[in-house]
Amino acid sequence: DDEGVRIAFTADDIVAAKDQGQAAIVLSSQGGDFLGQNIHRLKVFHRLGLRMMIPAYNARSPLGDGCLEAANSGLSALGRTWVEECNRLGVLIDLTHTGERTTLEILDRTEMPVVFSHSNPKALVDTPRAITDEQIARCAATGGLIGVTNWGPLNFSAEMTARPTLEHFLDALDYTIDKVGIDHVGIGTDMSHGTYPDGDLVRNRPAAATGRYAKHVEGNLRSRQRHVVGFDDYGQLLDVAEAMKKRGLSEADVKKV
Repeated sequence: DDEGVRIAFTADDIVAAKDQGQAAIVLSSQGGDFLGQNIHRLKVFHRLGLRMMIPAYNARSPLGDGCLEAANSGLSALGRTWVEECNRLGVLIDLTHTGERTTLEILDRTEMPVVFSHSNPKALVDTPRAITDEQIARCAATGGLIGVTNWGPLNFSAEMTARPTLEHFLDALDYTIDKVGIDHVGIGTDMSHGTYPDGDLVRNRPAAATGRYAKHVEGNLRSRQRHVVGFDDYGQLLDVAEAMKKRGLSEADVKKV
């Protein structure tokens, strides 16, 4: 806390951090591989601060299939137990990167709200990483939230060859708000600010997911061009808010998002 940064163990910690001029970090995981076959590890990581978790990052994990698995096999037996344990401990389930059938089976089982923290509607850009109207609606029905993302490939439709823009991101935002209402829509930037390591990060990120974007726009994962023109840096958030108002959102709705 003395350094101006705190781990957020509760939602109140986030509010308190803002009041005190601190940054609050929410520890989360993209994937469930670290659990192996031992569900008790989830409790250990929760004690260390884990508060949000994606069960499968594109590929198959011990918990279920990711969104790039052709089999689309859904939850494993361990994965079904994992849903119950997340609900019990207070680990928010994030369905981003997760296979469609896996997400639907989680939505059947969860007794707590879930989120798609950085996912866009498949109706606008049909890629394996995008989500269907059913997934969007059922997530909102849990009391959850869809974080629409400015990540370039999810705003890059089949007919496009130039880098997508803020307007394409706003189209996805408007579409999702129209589907489920302002209370269930936020922003999930997926911006890593050049922190991707050297080497083979992409064992579970096949070219099928982003190959066209790499060909026509940018293949370097560290590049700002991997996000839409006009929203590739956090410093642009105020401009994004103004653009949302020009789309017809009220000040109150912009604040909600």
